[in-house]
Amino acid sequence: MTSDRAYLSIVQWPDGWTDEAKGNLLAHAAGLDPYDAVLAAKRGTPGVVAMLDPSQAEASLTYLRERGVMANAPLQSTMLALPRPLHIKRLFWTTVGNRQALGFDRWRGTPTQGLLNCDHLFLIVRAMTRSSERRVSTNRNSNMGGVATGFIVGGVGGAVIGGALSGIRNTPDVSSRVHTAEAMDIYTRAPTGEMQRLRITSGRFNADILAEHRGVSAKEYMQGIESLLTQSNRRALVDTGFEDFRAPTDTLQSHFRSTGSSSVQKHTDAGAFEFYSEWACLLYAAMLG
Repeated sequence: MTSDRAYLSIVQWPDGWTDEAKGNLLAHAAGLDPYDAVLAAKRGTPGVVAMLDPSQAEASLTYLRERGVMANAPLQSTMLALPRPLHIKRLFWTTVGNRQALGFDRWRGTPTQGLLNCDHLFLIVRAMTRSSERRVSTNRNSNMGGVATGFIVGGVGGAVIGGALSGIRNTPDVSSRVHTAEAMDIYTRAPTGEMQRLRITSGRFNADILAEHRGVSAKEYMQGIESLLTQSNRRALVDTGFEDFRAPTDTLQSHFRSTGSSSVQKHTDAGAFEFYSEWACLLYAAMLG
């Protein structure tokens, strides 16, 4: 077994199949437990149903495709070989020769500017990402005056009062916050197969190129950027399926830290979006050839 892995993915099931029939096929194709296979079949498509050793993936795909299932199995190594996203802070119109073109400014790296070739625009992946933080602090509260009063009163009554007032109470103070951001990956694909990948993140992007059409929210100006790009190339694909996607467990990012009287738990789906964008890119590329 290699360190690489294949993400067995169902793109589309044949019409009319029950979840039980789909699960039975998955159990045979991928060696899944029958119960887990039915659960995987119920998640909807497109989606990842199993992580396999690459040596097993081809046989699983053949088994599924021979039965009319549209399936693929992108390799982790292939996904990692895709270009890393260039984080951009601004799009602007420029002229190349006699043609109008889109330029961009990068947040970091060299060169600081570049061109987005709309003729090669291939795929736009849009999503809303979330990160959350939950803090729990324990405040140890005691009333020493109450303890003294209880024992001064004395007797049964004093014992009751003292017991009530002298108890040290651990009161948890819980706070939570959730941050959302709009994200967009823009893929271009040249006839040679060479790809470029740009990323726009709300809060870190200047949408002045939209002028009066920018809207008031991040979602609105992301929709405006999408419209601008698709008008420049009507063949470009747009994917907004991240919200319904169930990410593989190895993409989930959580962090827990405890310091005695307090703890912090953080979660982000940034890794899941990274996976989804690359996974979707390879699925569309395979379908289009």
